[in-house]
Amino acid sequence: MSAIFMARGANGVLAASDGVFYGPDGRVHGFGSKILLMPECGAVMVAQGMGFLLPTLRFEIGFAAADFDRLKDILPSKFEEVIAWLRRESGVPTNGKLFLGGFSPGRARFETYAISSQPEGDTPAYTLRPMAYAEGAPWPGAELRARYGLDDPAIVSDPFEIATRFMAGARNTPCPMDQDLARSNFQVGGFVQVAMVTEDGCSTSIIHRWPDHIGEMIDPASGPNCASEVTGASSTESST
Repeated sequence: MSAIFMARGANGVLAASDGVFYGPDGRVHGFGSKILLMPECGAVMVAQGMGFLLPTLRFEIGFAAADFDRLKDILPSKFEEVIAWLRRESGVPTNGKLFLGGFSPGRARFETYAISSQPEGDTPAYTLRPMAYAEGAPWPGAELRARYGLDDPAIVSDPFEIATRFMAGARNTPCPMDQDLARSNFQVGGFVQVAMVTEDGCSTSIIHRWPDHIGEMIDPASGPNCASEVTGASSTESST
């Protein structure tokens, strides 16, 4: 399960994700971006799901959206079409989750939404849900939040700080494999990518890399975590 994060402020949207892809056995298959910037729409998306989800979604959207409001309107149907195609092609009941953020010209404000191929709480599948100020998935448990200071009130107004600490916690969070809920392992790795959308434009960068290797399982104790220098925490109680 990818680690995805999005935060919204009066002056922009920040998205973050890890950058590893793995196979059914949990071993690393490769590395790549899970963030899609659409500067022409003043928008950014970050997704959990099969590796082809975002590239296929971008292809399906094509040239049908020229701004954020139009993109928001067509996203649910395009997302559902892409999930259906991935299920047919892969032969497995794959699912996906996506965060969308950007500037709405019609409402003159930055907005963020979540959408999933499965019902979540009171929100039906393939339905956009307005997001809270900052959300991430999978959200770390209480012990990891405490370790990385994720609940510290002092960082509430700093989305970059929240994102960094969230990614550190998510890397240390075991998650069930997609098709085997009885088997869990660590699934967040490769690198941490962040993207920003502001009224001035869009940007993205890699802010941290982990020493994960193709063909191996992810070990969260390998190398420093992305929040170590900021919080004084260490990855999975690792020591040298």
